Amino acid sequence: MSIESALSTQLRDDATLSGLSVSVYPNLAPQNAGYPFIVYAITNNETENYIDGVQANLTLTEVTFDLSVYSDSVSERAQIITRIKNTLHGFSGALGTEALNIKTSILRSVSTFSESDLTGTDEQIYRASLSLTFFYNWS
Repeated sequence: MSIESALSTQLRDDATLSGLSVSVYPNLAPQNAGYPFIVYAITNNETENYIDGVQANLTLTEVTFDLSVYSDSVSERAQIITRIKNTLHGFSGALGTEALNIKTSILRSVSTFSESDLTGTDEQIYRASLSLTFFYNWS
């Protein structure tokens, strides 16, 4: 059970995102990936080492993910961002099928971009970058 697996499962199993046929990939999407899709990567991971000074209590972890949303329409990108925000910002409880116990989560930032597809098709792609932090106990 890992935070990456829990987040991936949550994003894949989310009914609204599934209705949009959003694929989810760790770190890098395959070259033939169809839009829309989400790529996630851990950007920061820290385990608390100050709580009570007792070894058994040193499990509180803060992990920040970058979620990159790729879509071929602005409206679809907006739907995906809104769903992620509504589902995961302020979330606490069991995450994914792993039921990882999340203490809280914070959507720290959202940035949107418009760019040409990198495959050389000149297709217009709409991207968003979301920074999402989870606080949980890993044991």
